[in-house]
Amino acid sequence: MKGLELGAGMTAASRAFMTLPNGLTSDSYAVFDAQASYNLGPARLGQRIDNLFDARYFIPYQYFAQDVVRPGNPRSAYATLSLSF
Repeated sequence: MKGLELGAGMTAASRAFMTLPNGLTSDSYAVFDAQASYNLGPARLGQRIDNLFDARYFIPYQYFAQDVVRPGNPRSAYATLSLSF
C-alpha cells in the first residue's frame, strides 16, 4: 500500500442572491469529490471523480443584470499519468 494516496472533498453553497434588489435566490447545494493516486517511482497514476453522487444543481451568474442560472457540472471522471525525470 506504500505510494497510495486517497482524498475526498465537499463543495457547499448556501442560497445566493441572483441580482439586485435581492428578490430571487438560487437553491443551496453540496457536491462531493473523490481522488486516488498511486506513486510508482518516477510515474504517478491518478483517478479523480467530481460530483461523485451526480447531484443536480444550478449556479447563479450575472448576464446583463438578469436573473440567470446555469446547470452545475454532472459527474465527471478523470485519469492522469505523470512522469518525473
